[in-house]
This record gives sequence, structure tokens and C-alpha cells, in this order.
Amino acid sequence: AVVSTQSTGLQRLIRTLDKKNKEHNTKSEELRSHIKRLEADLRNLEHSKMENSGNLQIKAQELQQMSEYVKQLEDSEKELRGKLEMYQKSTVNGAPPPTARSGFFS
Repeated sequence: AVVSTQSTGLQRLIRTLDKKNKEHNTKSEELRSHIKRLEADLRNLEHSKMENSGNLQIKAQELQQMSEYVKQLEDSEKELRGKLEMYQKSTVNGAPPPTARSGFFS
């Protein structure tokens, strides 16, 4: 009778341990699956980061080019304003400068 009680207790312990082992294996599998998803997400984020970094470099270059173009336009505007002022100073009431007049006194 003692042997069968020990045997029953042992079988119960084995079943409990077996059940716990299966639960542990299930949890481990879920965690492995979750880790794989996180790794895939991380790879996607790193890829996106590289793409965004490349896009930012392109945008920075475009901005630099536009900035240089605006500076050229501003320089051209200054130059044209200077020429216009010189022209306006060299004319009297809209008349052409004296060197360009034609007539009896030239």
C-alpha cells in the first residue's frame, strides 16, 4: 500500500512537472516569436532611418543649391539697381546722357 501511494504521488508530481514544462515551452516559443518580430521591426526601423538620412542629405543639398541661387539673384538685383541708379543720375529729366546726344553742338 505504501508503494502504491508513493507511486501515485510520483505520477502526480510527474504530471505536474510535465504540465509546467509544456507551459514553459509554450511561453518560450511565444517569447522567441515576439523577439523575432521585434528584430524584424528593428531592421525595418534601421532601413527607414538610412532612407531618411539619405533623403535628409538630398534635401540639405537642394537647400544649399537654392541658397546659392538666391544669393546669385540678390547679387544680380544689386548690380541692376546700381546700373539703374547710374543711368538715372546720368540722365537729366529722362534725356540721354550728353555723350549720346547728337546735334549741332556735338
